[in-house]
Amino acid sequence: MINWSKSVEVVFSPTREIRVISNLHDAAQCLLHKWPSKTGKAYSKARTACLNALEGHVPAFYAREAFVAAATEVNILRSA
Repeated sequence: MINWSKSVEVVFSPTREIRVISNLHDAAQCLLHKWPSKTGKAYSKARTACLNALEGHVPAFYAREAFVAAATEVNILRSA
């Protein structure tokens, strides 16, 4: 598991469930199974970045930045 230097918090409606994402595995799982919209340029980039980082093709910080952008795109970012 590849941990990020700083966690990202996202909030899912309608329950206002807060998820703390602190590593690539959790980010990928969140994007693939919990994300509110499977469309959007930032979502696609984040999904690809997380999967590529898990395989060692890109740095973890790149995937984190892409994940934050995707969360911002769908307005679920609580803190980064």
